[in-house]
Amino acid sequence: MKYIHYIIFNPKSSEHLKPHISQTDLTVHLNDSSNLLDTNRLEEALASFLELREKTGPLKDVKILAYLTYHLGICYKKLSLFRDNEANLINALTTFEAALQIIHAKHDLQEYAVAYNDLGFIYQAISEYGQKKDYLAKAQAILENAHTFLEHWRKSIDPKENPVDYAKVMYHLANNYNALAQFEAKEANLALAIAAYEAAVQAIPKQEFPSLFGLAQYSKGFAYHSLAEFKDPEENRNKAMSAYKEALAILNSDSYPLEYSHVQNCLANLYIDLARVYNREEYLNSAIMASKEVLDILTTVANYPIGFALILHNLGSACKLYSAFRNNEAYLKKAIHYFEEILKINNLPAASEIIPSTYLNIGLICSQRIEAGIANLAKAIECFKAALELYPAADYPLKRAITLMNLGNAYAVLAGRESPPEREKSISGAVAIYQEALTIFTENDYPLDYAELQYQIGEAYSLMSAVTDKNLYVSMAVTAYEDALRVFTAAEYPEKHQRIEARLETIQSLH
Repeated sequence: MKYIHYIIFNPKSSEHLKPHISQTDLTVHLNDSSNLLDTNRLEEALASFLELREKTGPLKDVKILAYLTYHLGICYKKLSLFRDNEANLINALTTFEAALQIIHAKHDLQEYAVAYNDLGFIYQAISEYGQKKDYLAKAQAILENAHTFLEHWRKSIDPKENPVDYAKVMYHLANNYNALAQFEAKEANLALAIAAYEAAVQAIPKQEFPSLFGLAQYSKGFAYHSLAEFKDPEENRNKAMSAYKEALAILNSDSYPLEYSHVQNCLANLYIDLARVYNREEYLNSAIMASKEVLDILTTVANYPIGFALILHNLGSACKLYSAFRNNEAYLKKAIHYFEEILKINNLPAASEIIPSTYLNIGLICSQRIEAGIANLAKAIECFKAALELYPAADYPLKRAITLMNLGNAYAVLAGRESPPEREKSISGAVAIYQEALTIFTENDYPLDYAELQYQIGEAYSLMSAVTDKNLYVSMAVTAYEDALRVFTAAEYPEKHQRIEARLETIQSLH
């Protein structure tokens, strides 16, 4: 099951607009603090910014105080990727809110809009640690307000006279669209994000603002990658790959280890998508190579849990596909190993989607290995149930429905291997699970999934008819098959139609 994770990184502090400072010693200390932040010496950076803020004090230069407070928030945000994740995100949240109390939108529109945008991103990130619905609602409201300020900033700039400011506002506006795509109008917002990133990279002086250029390319790649799910998949995947590679030309492993590892992970995920679509092993080789590139540098950021988890997820997904290409059981064992290693990482966000995605993948692999016996089916069922606990319908309706369908299938296969008393219980369980999946996979919204579920329900009732209440369950099986055939017509789906028609004739002969 596909999983792709996106982080909105901040450009290097050295590329951020600094307030005018008259004192030479303060300028030196501020540059030193910024360098510590940019080189991921985060504990030292945090202490340095705190010391400078203490010295500045609330009654001194407001612009300097706002700058220091904002960059403290960046320190906490970045530190959250390494350790004490939730606590540091909360610190980042309160610090950005404090910065917004100091910055005035009327006089410092650029700084205010950027800080407001960052606050929305923090609420999105912290939703992975619980209270998901509440935090995401706050994130959406803040991002929508930030969008208004960003638009005011954009309209105040003449692109020809101030190309750098124009590049910056388009970059931040694009990040805003990318974040809002999680909540509404996904395709439209991703398209707007891409257009804004394109405008930004065209205007950014790459030599002067390398991290801004590299991050714009990375985020543009992610937007193209996401848009490929809805529109022009081949074209958008190619554009995503080009953008990721442009990003890696700037965000190298020496100067940008954290950003580099994340772009490589996204690139590996894209290669896996391409391998799946085109059924070509060379894409899997590229995915594994990209993942190993990350492993070579993560020794320096060993406490970066999401980075390790993403590598393991990509390696597990690649091995799963290798097994399909080569029909090799050994690759399934490797895939399970990689996915199970993810579950051993104890400081991943509690509500992170990578956890249920991992359980779902293990369940899918175990359910494929039915020749190994009932033990694998039991493990698959256990994993699907664990995924369902973390895929609430309100937050993940589609993935919940997919998990339900696979859980029902696992129970149905298990029923075929059991003696009659146990079989009846498993079949009843399968049908109940299929019925729950149908509340999401409705005929209007997901006709093909609806029809496949109806076919599986027909199969379950057919199996049940051999155990108890033959006439009742034969009749129910007939109804389910006929519902499936309403979608799988002979004209559009001849093979499926023929298969279900044959099953319908067989069950009707039992009356």
